[in-house]
Amino acid sequence: MPTLDDIDRQQRWNYYQRLMFMRPVDHDRIVFHPLVRTLLLRQLPPDQEPESDYYQTHTRLKDYFNALTSKQKRSPSQEVVAEQAKSKRHIMPWL
Repeated sequence: MPTLDDIDRQQRWNYYQRLMFMRPVDHDRIVFHPLVRTLLLRQLPPDQEPESDYYQTHTRLKDYFNALTSKQKRSPSQEVVAEQAKSKRHIMPWL
């Protein structure tokens, strides 16, 4: 039986994938249309300085979505993959 979180997730997925400026990549990811992404980047140019608006906004978004995914239940195989990814990031921080 699906939980309320599963139902909410599915409803949000259905809503976002119908938006004209979003495009589903696969059954787990949606991206901005390239034109919208370009326009957003004009407003918030990429900057790797930790004090920049771009860097701070990107970090907040990444932290937010990482927190959401960590709250979702994972299957045992997903736990193994997540642990392997963490160990790779520790060894190879650019991943």
